[in-house]
Amino acid sequence: MEILGLILAGGHSSRMGRDKAGLIFGGKSLVQNQIASFERHKFPVAVSSNTFDKAELGHIAVLPDPAEIKYGGPLAGVYAGLQYASANGFGYILTVPVDCPIIPEEFFVKITAGLDENTTLKIASTPSGLQPTFALWSTKLCPDLLKFLKAAGNKSIRSFAFAHNVSIVRFDNVYSEGAFFNVNTPEDYQYLQEKFGIKDETKA
Repeated sequence: MEILGLILAGGHSSRMGRDKAGLIFGGKSLVQNQIASFERHKFPVAVSSNTFDKAELGHIAVLPDPAEIKYGGPLAGVYAGLQYASANGFGYILTVPVDCPIIPEEFFVKITAGLDENTTLKIASTPSGLQPTFALWSTKLCPDLLKFLKAAGNKSIRSFAFAHNVSIVRFDNVYSEGAFFNVNTPEDYQYLQEKFGIKDETKA
């Protein structure tokens, strides 16, 4: 089945104080880094965001949260991606967050391996724990996810995943290399630059 890459960029970036997707790392914005990662592995890609101007990303589809979903967090973006994927002939979406620019090449290969009709949801795990936004989702989950988002209660990926036969894909040997590091604060951004020997690229 065809797989659509989806970059989750719908957060408020409150701890960063400005839009994380536009932060520069290695000469590219974080969102452009993620687009390049997907394209390097030959995946079509879309971006989940309520703020991006479609003109900024050229041919890349920008998917706002569905109007009927209120306060859905990342799962609202996942649902928008599943809807778009289903309507365009994809069987799965592969999600990554916009604020993790160091994605091991192994991730794209390992999490998409061995797919069959019984594969519904795979989530990456590292020695520090589950990485819920690094996940492979079947479009078959669309109806259940909509019900989950409209119901009262916890809207976390974990809560949904463990009620839907999730498979955990372990990445135990790559985390020490800086993989899956989240840039949530200005301090995180500075640390990432220093760790990889990149000059201060903070935008004014």
